[in-house]
Amino acid sequence: MIYERLDRAVLALCGVFVLFACSTHKCDRERGSTRQITLDTNALQYENFRGKRYSDIVRIPCDERGGLVNARLMSVEDRKEILVHYIHWNGLQVPKTRIDSLRGLVERKIAEGIPFDTLVPRYTMDGNPTGALGWIDCSKLVPEFTNTVLSHHKGDLFRVDVNEKQWFYVVRMDEEPRVRRTFTVAITR
Repeated sequence: MIYERLDRAVLALCGVFVLFACSTHKCDRERGSTRQITLDTNALQYENFRGKRYSDIVRIPCDERGGLVNARLMSVEDRKEILVHYIHWNGLQVPKTRIDSLRGLVERKIAEGIPFDTLVPRYTMDGNPTGALGWIDCSKLVPEFTNTVLSHHKGDLFRVDVNEKQWFYVVRMDEEPRVRRTFTVAITR
């Protein structure tokens, strides 16, 4: 028998309750079954793990009827995330000299007070009309992009060149980078 979707559950570690979301995981009640899932949260700080072993088992609710499952903590990983807006040019379609000219034009327009968001649909070449990535895990981006973005601060406007792929950007840093703690747990009956 399979429980309903795990939409919101409470994980108790070191006496601190942490709310996490996992909308795609289903808990399996069959004896001996184990599923490994990854849960994201920003609510739990490192201090909450002091004195705990990664193999500790915690009982967590799996559905609204009060069903419980065992969650064995397998790993904890901190992932850096960024929030940016960008305008992208593809160097395989447009010469680099033209791209540099367009980037200069965009930077001048922004300096004149034209909002970045109004320039994105006019100049970007990647099909993202807003130029927004949302909060994204840095490991999902090419290293050249990530390294350049991480060297800047909130509010900065800067260029990023990914020469290997011929991708060129004007980027606005919307927020300082943040760290999202990721928990991998094994769910058993």
